[in-house]
Amino acid sequence: MTARVVPAPGVWGVGRVGSAPWSVSPADVADEVETAVEHLRILGVEPGGLVLIVSSLSETIHVAPLELAAGRLDARWSSADATDGDAFRTPSLIRQLSPDAVVGINETVVNALDNVRETFASVRAVAVTDEVAWRAVDSPRWWLRLGPTSAFECAARAGAHFDAARWLVDAREGEIVVSNLTPRLTPARALPTGVRGHVDTTPCSCGSAWPRVVIA
Repeated sequence: MTARVVPAPGVWGVGRVGSAPWSVSPADVADEVETAVEHLRILGVEPGGLVLIVSSLSETIHVAPLELAAGRLDARWSSADATDGDAFRTPSLIRQLSPDAVVGINETVVNALDNVRETFASVRAVAVTDEVAWRAVDSPRWWLRLGPTSAFECAARAGAHFDAARWLVDAREGEIVVSNLTPRLTPARALPTGVRGHVDTTPCSCGSAWPRVVIA
């Protein structure tokens, strides 16, 4: 009897986690969409609404689930590059599209804008990815990349929620580490994320049952 050879799962794409390439499968992306649907709800994206995603190509494994999740919510998405050369499109798209949320604002983008606070004044939820953008935007929220998954801050701004059913998130010597609880093409085992902080499991005032990462 010939043993059946099961092919390895296909690679959907390769993103970046820290400085390392990170391969994901179609199943990984589909599973992460389930998480991203709740993230968009946390950000206040509603049916018929729109999320503007500002990112780089290397962030595709974090961005694609958000794009697909928008469709699941009967919402739309648009995108701009997180570069100084493309920063002008972010305020232009905000004026034209009136997004519910803008996510992915970083130091490069805010440094290229003439008036950061005016740019985002009409947006209910702006999620930033670094401290420079955090200081520049009024009432920002965090978008944390925790290895190959994401965590987003709700309106309470008391830490970034993560999907504890799919990811084990903990702090070791003050750094957040993650491990996958559902199968992944590239496993994460206590993977250091570069995020300094702790995990808060107390109930959040927003009503979400998901725990939160609180930045140090």
